[in-house]
Amino acid sequence: MITNPIDVQQPLDFLLIGGVPLNKPVVRYGPFVMNTKAEIMQAIEDYQNGEMILLISMTQLCNVILM
Repeated sequence: MITNPIDVQQPLDFLLIGGVPLNKPVVRYGPFVMNTKAEIMQAIEDYQNGEMILLISMTQLCNVILM
């Protein structure tokens, strides 16, 4: 059981995430999470070259369209 201590003045925020194990390696660096170090390096290079800006913009666009 998870409870707030008696003297806490604010509610407790709690996030539980569950799912089927991926059974794959996980490599992380900063905000990037991939399966290999090579994928991390590629993601950093893409970010530095501005190639992820389009992906973020397209995601935001899809969220607006679906609302």
